[in-house]
Amino acid sequence: MRACDFRLVAFFLGLSLVASEPIRAQEFSTRTVNNGNVVLDGVPEISPDLAALLNRYQNVRTASFQDWTADGRAIYITTRFGEVSQLHRVDRPGGARRQLTFFGEPVDTVSRRPDGADLVFRMDEGGSEFFQLFAYEPETSQHRRLTDG
Repeated sequence: MRACDFRLVAFFLGLSLVASEPIRAQEFSTRTVNNGNVVLDGVPEISPDLAALLNRYQNVRTASFQDWTADGRAIYITTRFGEVSQLHRVDRPGGARRQLTFFGEPVDTVSRRPDGADLVFRMDEGGSEFFQLFAYEPETSQHRRLTDG
């Protein structure tokens, strides 16, 4: 038997297995919804289970590189934890992140002081969108506000 003949036999065998399964018609409930902006007519309702299942793929967390540690062996990143971005340290490639800040507002734009270990980051205070600069000391985990504006 030639290779081409073998492929045809395998194709028709697979087709017969698929055809032997009963074809189930999708059961869609027809509905008409008017929310004031759009009219949905004949569009099936999306089940809450499907929305929860898809949330695993849509609700993802990213990490943004911010700077190196003073010794150059680890990095600082910001990643969302809860609802806002926080500062984390990662000590090795593929290593676990260690959260350093626990603010109610997102930490943004982190830079290490040249020739030092201290960090400076930008953070909004109280949702006013007037970002302030803060100093962070990794050894003591203490922070202080640098700007007033």
